Amino acid sequence: MPRTLLMLTISALLGTSCLAAPGDPKDSHVAQISAGDISGNTYHNADLGLRYEFPAGWNVSPEATTPEHQYGWKDDPTGKSTANPCSRRLLFVTKHHEGMTLIGLDPMAVVVAVDPACLPDATFPQSPNDQKAARRVVDQVLDHIQTPRLAWKSASKVHPFEYAGRVIIELSQSFTIAIREPGGGGLQRVISSVAVAPVGKYWVVWIFVAANDADLGALKGSRIFFDAEKSRPGDAK
Repeated sequence: MPRTLLMLTISALLGTSCLAAPGDPKDSHVAQISAGDISGNTYHNADLGLRYEFPAGWNVSPEATTPEHQYGWKDDPTGKSTANPCSRRLLFVTKHHEGMTLIGLDPMAVVVAVDPACLPDATFPQSPNDQKAARRVVDQVLDHIQTPRLAWKSASKVHPFEYAGRVIIELSQSFTIAIREPGGGGLQRVISSVAVAPVGKYWVVWIFVAANDADLGALKGSRIFFDAEKSRPGDAK
């Protein structure tokens, strides 16, 4: 039976950790993953064996164009380019059409596939009780998460849990960013949630960002379905 992400008690994004050198990406095949397809408010990726139902009525965009939506994954946190990509953005959705002039932050979700072979010591925990392994994963995720420029951020936390036969690691944090507003700019306090799940030989990362609990709740209430034959936790090594 599918469950909802509303169960998530998220706990740590954008924390501070030491940058680790990326692994060798020469054998990464993440760029060959299908872009997937969308029907209504359901994103489906047959290569990964997953479906994600984002909030009904929200809008899919090819890329983020506004500064406050610049969230994603950096293959190399040092800023150097890599010939072979270690990640692929699969989906970007916003509550309103991306690029509209609004007062405040337009809530958003980004879904990214990551090849853990590009990361040093990338071993996903086999149990939600393995806090040390979960922390190592989180440290690497935090190094690679791309964000807008932050004016302030809260302390972060980590919460691994079991869902649909696999361990998922949740992260969350509140912070302040600069946003566009009619007639000028301003600062906006936002809340974020991140979920990282092993899917086949890859990791899939969901990044949720909103300005209030209602919009974040809509994102956390969206549903994820896994194809058990294609995506077992033990496959992500």
